[in-house]
Amino acid sequence: KIWSYNKKQPTNSEQDNIIAHSLSIVAKIELKAGHIITINDIDWLRPGTGISPKMTDQIIGRKLLKTVLPGEPLLKDELG
Repeated sequence: KIWSYNKKQPTNSEQDNIIAHSLSIVAKIELKAGHIITINDIDWLRPGTGISPKMTDQIIGRKLLKTVLPGEPLLKDELG
């Protein structure tokens, strides 16, 4: 058969652009370890190297395990 069912994948250069143009959840202000995250604590900035904005509802109310500085992306292993 000639039919192909392979899923189209982005090239390496396209993948770099996807990350560069995606957003991440970042700290608006310095957030100390033990802080409970609120909507007022976070912002959404490029590049998309951290947690996706799609996960905002799952981040609110979580406790930070380490201090995060303003503009730094939140990472899953930093959340309790």
